[in-house]
Amino acid sequence: MARQNRDSQDWSASRTASAVRTDITVDYVVVDPLRVLRATFAAIWGAWRDGFADAVSANTFIAREVFLAQCEDMIATIQDPSGYGVWHVPVVAARVP
Repeated sequence: MARQNRDSQDWSASRTASAVRTDITVDYVVVDPLRVLRATFAAIWGAWRDGFADAVSANTFIAREVFLAQCEDMIATIQDPSGYGVWHVPVVAARVP
């Protein structure tokens, strides 16, 4: 069963990769303390910290302690009323006829 799923995913991926795309758009979402509650924005960083610390330290040159410290610094900056942080998210879309 797993083999069938993988094969169908491979076929789907190759079909999509070779398909012509139209109506390509690039938009941007800006997440910052001016648009989102500081507590919400800080919680996003906390979730990233908790979810990615092990993977980042295992797969990059960044030590887990360094990653955690950088996340804590960003969270503290976002929570500080005089601080500012931004997450600039590109959103790319296209239509495959």
